[in-house]
Amino acid sequence: MQWFEKHRGLAVGIVFGGGSLGSAIMSIATNMMVKRLSLEWIFRILAFLLWGVCAPAACLIRQPSHAKNSVPRPQWYRFREKEFLILFVGTGLACFPLFIPPYFIPIFARSVTHSQNIAVIMLAIWNVASTIARVLAGFLSDSVLGPINSLILSLALAGVSALAIWPFSSTTGVLSVFIVLNGFGCGAFFSLVPSTIGAMFGGKNTMGILPIIWAGWFVGFFFGSPIASGLYSLSGKADNIESYRPAAYYAGAMSIVGLLFTIVLRLMYSTQLLVKI
Repeated sequence: MQWFEKHRGLAVGIVFGGGSLGSAIMSIATNMMVKRLSLEWIFRILAFLLWGVCAPAACLIRQPSHAKNSVPRPQWYRFREKEFLILFVGTGLACFPLFIPPYFIPIFARSVTHSQNIAVIMLAIWNVASTIARVLAGFLSDSVLGPINSLILSLALAGVSALAIWPFSSTTGVLSVFIVLNGFGCGAFFSLVPSTIGAMFGGKNTMGILPIIWAGWFVGFFFGSPIASGLYSLSGKADNIESYRPAAYYAGAMSIVGLLFTIVLRLMYSTQLLVKI
């Protein structure tokens, strides 16, 4: 992030967008390989692809000449600051539901559409929506809303879509609306947090804080989907949309909790609504 003084949010959005675009492509490609190749060759091909992409990318990484240290030191003292604690806890809680939709979309879409191919396409659509949102959110955070306002919008989309649309997605059309809106909300979250840190603590401190924030996300990433899966199991695993509602409500509620923390953080900077923050 030290390479970009201007348009930092857009730059981060493009980088993070590449990850979700790759997921969209690989979900379809892997589904095609499963039908034609053995499991061993699927893993070999995936490994070769990873080497082919990651090795050249690693060789191209450069540190800006004006950077003081090649490896920024973690700024653990930030735990003494109220703003950091709110951001740390709020984003950590918001991570619990982020991977629940892509975890459930294939099986949920199959129960709605009764088609494995459409289920895979639905997952790809979620990833494409996530890709667009990551880039668009970066642009909005730079030029229109500011990173914290944009983060509020992304969490609101993720939470409301899971609470108000997913539990009632009994048709392909309604399910598609949920997938697009939720993909936008969840995808934007990833690209907005680095920009939010830069806006709050200064760009030069971002890489000393971001690893700590990401480390705090481990709990949500590790336990979020298993908790949702457990709620689905308790509902009886029936092949109908009602059995998915506990997981959907849980995902939406956790996004709203993260949203509330972010709103508190935003109000600490300004109580005026029409202010870029």
